[in-house]
Amino acid sequence: MTQHAWLLQPLLTGVFFVLGVVLLFQLIMNAFINYTDNHYKRYSDFNLQLHALGATYFSLVALYFEISASSQHNQYNFANFRLLMLFYVVMFLGQRSSALVVFVTGLSHVILNGLVLESFYYLLIIGICYIIISAFMYAVHQLQLTLFEWSFILDVFAILFWMFCYFNKIPSFGIVSDKMVTFNIIAFVAMNLGLSIGITRMTDARAHLKTITRQATVDSITNLKNYTSFSEDYRQQLHLARKNGTPMTLIAIDLDHFKKINDRYGHLSGNRILNQLGSVLENEATRISNATVYRVGGEEFDILLTNQDAETIYEFSHTLQNQVQQSRFNVDNNESISLTISVGVATLRNADTDDDTLYERADQMLYRSKGQGRNQINFDK
Repeated sequence: MTQHAWLLQPLLTGVFFVLGVVLLFQLIMNAFINYTDNHYKRYSDFNLQLHALGATYFSLVALYFEISASSQHNQYNFANFRLLMLFYVVMFLGQRSSALVVFVTGLSHVILNGLVLESFYYLLIIGICYIIISAFMYAVHQLQLTLFEWSFILDVFAILFWMFCYFNKIPSFGIVSDKMVTFNIIAFVAMNLGLSIGITRMTDARAHLKTITRQATVDSITNLKNYTSFSEDYRQQLHLARKNGTPMTLIAIDLDHFKKINDRYGHLSGNRILNQLGSVLENEATRISNATVYRVGGEEFDILLTNQDAETIYEFSHTLQNQVQQSRFNVDNNESISLTISVGVATLRNADTDDDTLYERADQMLYRSKGQGRNQINFDK
């Protein structure tokens, strides 16, 4: 159905169509999240996966608009929809995803209409619109405008676009009449308003998802990966190490006498200590490759290392111990204390057929260090 036919029908038809596109994407997105959650239990890749899903979905929508406009031999048909889609894709999916949508739009237009003069003008127009919209969205982020504030500015942009089309007769694009300009401006404003309301709801849902994702994977006190992330990464790295025959080591760390610290200075100071200890461990882990630090509970930390030889593991473990001993940890603004850690180190063996064997050996080495008076390191032989 063309926009000309909509002149005789309620303007809400366009609003419902736009909202339908957005709500369908939200349904697909939610179904994808549920499927991923139920089958793979992977949270950390959601953002990348959702961007890929969004780029694919809106590329298909762009292809639909191109096919519809080409079949009706009028490039002004669905212009409002394409403008709105470009605005919101740039805003919510970012430069790379929106660039892919623009590329699909241009490529499909050339395939459907051929390399003619009209295609050149079309590619030039969508290229200029993309640049202007990208610059506009950058300014929106810098000024921190609300959704409805920049939605109003979009209306102004659409008015200028249709006035440009009215006063500049673009070859092969068709004639833009007074009635067509009036209708399309009113239609754009109405659809943009409806889309703004729909997008607000989807944005709130996305923000909630990000909060849940962070809570599920990141420890709030240290900002390190938590036990959920450790469990996922441990299984994955164990599978890869067995498959590729590469070394894998687990270092288990326990902060010595942490209960005494909590009893003496209070739990808030204890949390501050954990945060500082996490930073020390993380700083040392960044000095070697393939090392990831986790806070797995209480005063317990684990470090997963892959593709490291025994000498590197030995030196790294002692460096951790020495660095913690030499550091001062602030319990408040006026006092700092010294700390020590107990460490247990275990490396994957060919005989480790059970997934928990490596973890249990590292735990045994840790308890041996604590039993020897703490501030010790024990390696499985």
